[in-house]
Amino acid sequence: VAFLKLIREYDMVSVEAPWILNSMAALLPWLEIWCGLLLLTGVAVRGASAVAFVLLATFTLAIASRTAELSGLTGTAYCAVAFDCGCGAGVVNGCNKLLENIGLLLTCCLVFVSRGKTFCLRKNLFSTTR
Repeated sequence: VAFLKLIREYDMVSVEAPWILNSMAALLPWLEIWCGLLLLTGVAVRGASAVAFVLLATFTLAIASRTAELSGLTGTAYCAVAFDCGCGAGVVNGCNKLLENIGLLLTCCLVFVSRGKTFCLRKNLFSTTR
């Protein structure tokens, strides 16, 4: 319920369609966990990094918009705005979260174009050469 309320604060979905908000609150955490597991195990790495990129890009734009909105409402400087963004870390500074997300977006791009599987569990667990 708390995550649902945080999603509603972003005003990205019409309040007249509560089933969309409920679906987002129920599915987003599982989609993120699934992408993380795929990336960690080395299965469908490019697809998982692409999905993670789209999610992160959406979250980053939403956080930038929410930070600007709160800055305008409170008269606080943009980088001084702190709020609960819904990421599970509690109240965070808007600019710090944006920088973190940009770093993660760049990492997604790197994973997408990289062919290396050095850190993938699948390579280490199921390697044919020992």
